[in-house]
Amino acid sequence: MKKKTKKIAAFWLTTIAVAGLSAVAVYGYFAGWLDDQTPAKSSSKNNSKVTASATADRSRDTGTTETAGADSSYVNSRYGYAVDEPAEWTVVQSANGDGITATAPDKTAVIRIYGFNNSTFSLTKTADQMAESERQTHPGVAETSRTEIIIDGHPALEVVWSFAAVGEDAPLTGELRKKVVYSLKDEAGYALEYTAEAGSYEKFAGYFTELASTFKLK
Repeated sequence: MKKKTKKIAAFWLTTIAVAGLSAVAVYGYFAGWLDDQTPAKSSSKNNSKVTASATADRSRDTGTTETAGADSSYVNSRYGYAVDEPAEWTVVQSANGDGITATAPDKTAVIRIYGFNNSTFSLTKTADQMAESERQTHPGVAETSRTEIIIDGHPALEVVWSFAAVGEDAPLTGELRKKVVYSLKDEAGYALEYTAEAGSYEKFAGYFTELASTFKLK
């Protein structure tokens, strides 16, 4: 009886051992299968992150480029100043790099902003020299006002003239009025000119004043 009991016990122990080993084998198989699958998912996530990061970097670059392209400010590195460009006006940069010329949509007004070499170191002398140049170009020019002002924290002189248009004033014709703001800094001078046909002068005068307020020396 005892021998039979021992045989039965040995049988069940063997069965349990085999079952245990089978379970271990099955677990190992599925664990290996899961491991094979996990890297693929992890790789997918990593690739997704890399792609998103690269896209974000390109987006920032594109944004910067678009912002720079959409910026309406004109920067002049030759004379060291910046000013907003007149919106909806035709703007042309000068060939010598001293500034810009903007023409109104109806072609009855022109704004010119430029730098020049300061040879007088005096606003009054600069205005006198410019007045003499105007007289040579426009015989009969009349100075109607001369006012001391401040532009970008620097002393400036605002001069207003009136004269008849000549060929080089095109597309402007007839009687013209011209306002010029002069400012000096070290060896550089700056001029903001607004010229308009008499009938359009008041129409754009406020706009010129607003534009002049954006003028900044670098």
